This record gives sequence, structure tokens and C-alpha cells, in this order.
Amino acid sequence: MTEGKPLSDLFRNGAGAGLFAGLLSALFLFLLLPQVSLAKERRGEVTVNVSLKAPADAKRVDLWIPYPMSDENQEITAVSVSGNYSAMGVYREGKFGNNILHAEWTAPGGERKLSYTFHVGRKEVVTKDFPGREASIPGREFEKFLASTSVGATGGVANEYADKIVGAKKTTLAKATAIYEWIVENMYRDPGVKGCGLGEVDALLHKLGGKCADIHSV
Repeated sequence: MTEGKPLSDLFRNGAGAGLFAGLLSALFLFLLLPQVSLAKERRGEVTVNVSLKAPADAKRVDLWIPYPMSDENQEITAVSVSGNYSAMGVYREGKFGNNILHAEWTAPGGERKLSYTFHVGRKEVVTKDFPGREASIPGREFEKFLASTSVGATGGVANEYADKIVGAKKTTLAKATAIYEWIVENMYRDPGVKGCGLGEVDALLHKLGGKCADIHSV
């Protein structure tokens, strides 16, 4: 992938790999990038290898990794987890229902290693027949998804950008499309950012460059 270019250039060059939500999202969507333009389903194997170092006097080390689940659009099979951890389990987070693989190491020492592999089959999702008139959305139903977070305030700078980008557009679909297109045209993948980025929205709206979690957060 060409580094440091706007996402619009990457998409035009057929390598639109910037809008990923964290490590696993990147891996899942990489599997979806079609080798031909009309791909209906992709299958592959994903392996995540982790090697953690900690201070010599550490009494316990914890690791949390997003855990994939099957749904109507994807099938996850042949999950295998191994490593030198003391304990490991899969848990569902209570507020948003996200699935997390958690491992812990209780003995200090060398590197903490974990590897997990799974097979994934992902169907292409295409929605064309949107209703001519959008139904009203109950505000309370989406309150928790629209609330500010420690790295992404929904007011202030983000709100100013959103108002300018959507302009006079009225429907949710038109507004979402405008914001998506603005991100593609203006943001870019910054190879200098460590990991997947921290998703600090206000700073990113000034800098415009980041990694997968950064751009997805915006």
C-alpha cells in the first residue's frame, strides 16, 4: 500500500484498506477485498500471534483481544487458542455486547505468548432497495451509541465538522454518505502512528492522518 496518501487515492488504486476497526476488523475486511470486482464470498484463515513483555516485577499480566463470532453474514469455524498463559476465556462485554478473548499470566518471567487461529467465510453484503422515506428513529434507542467517549466527543470540533459536511442534507442515509465520502477524500493512512492508533477524534480532525482505529473513530 502507498503510505501517506489520501484514502481517495488508495480507493482509486484498488487498495482501500484504511477504514478498519482495529486489528481483527482489518483482517476480516482484508479477506473481503475482491480479486475480481464481483466477489460474492471470500474464505480464509486468520492467525493472531501475540508476544508480551512486562516489567520483571510484574505479578499479573492481562490481555484482551476482540473475538470473532458467526452471524448471518459470516461463519467462524475451527477456532484454536494456544499459549503459555495461566488462564484464558471468552467473555461478552455487558454494555455493547462485544466479545472479548481474555488471557492472563500470573507468574512473572519471560515473554507471554498467545496464538489463536480461526477460519472465516464472509458474504458480500449489498443493500440497494432503501425505502423512499426513512422511518423516524427513537432517540433513546441510540443514546448510548451517540454519547461522547474519553477519546471522541460528539460535540465541539466533531459536531462543527459534521454540520459543515452534511450541510442541508436531510436524510440519515444522505448524511452518512456525505461523512463517509469526506473521510475518503480527506484522510490518509499515516505509517508513523504506532499500532492501530488511539482514535482521538478531535486531534485527528486537525491532523487528518492515522491508522485503522483512528480513521474508523472519525
